[in-house]
Amino acid sequence: MTIEDFVGCMADASGEDFSQFMRWYSQAGTPDIDAHGEYDYVQGEYHLTLRQRTPATPGQPDKLPLHIPVRMGLVGTKSGQDLTLTLNGEKIGKDAVIHLREDEQTFVFTDVAEAPVPSLLREFSAPVKLHYPYSREDLAFC
Repeated sequence: MTIEDFVGCMADASGEDFSQFMRWYSQAGTPDIDAHGEYDYVQGEYHLTLRQRTPATPGQPDKLPLHIPVRMGLVGTKSGQDLTLTLNGEKIGKDAVIHLREDEQTFVFTDVAEAPVPSLLREFSAPVKLHYPYSREDLAFC
């Protein structure tokens, strides 16, 4: 069985389109993810922006965006506890997978009671290089 056969079976079973996922097998290189977060104290929202890029490799100077699953959570800076995630009006728990499919996407989490620190790529959810400006204070809670 080839990877194409396996992914085809997964697509048939789930009804999902895996064509973007297959770029992991057709494009060389390890993607970089630049992450940036901002907390809106007035609205109680956390905006997480993820930007992906895969460096040029011989014969592949330009890369298309990959489908990158990112398991994540938000840790409260006051409580040190995982916060409940609400994305697009839906409570999705304290640990969830978000899907980065574009060059850049912003995910807006609502009902965030305190300033959080993002906990990204939990359980090694994707083989990427993450760049986030964590501070020493941030890491005390993770």
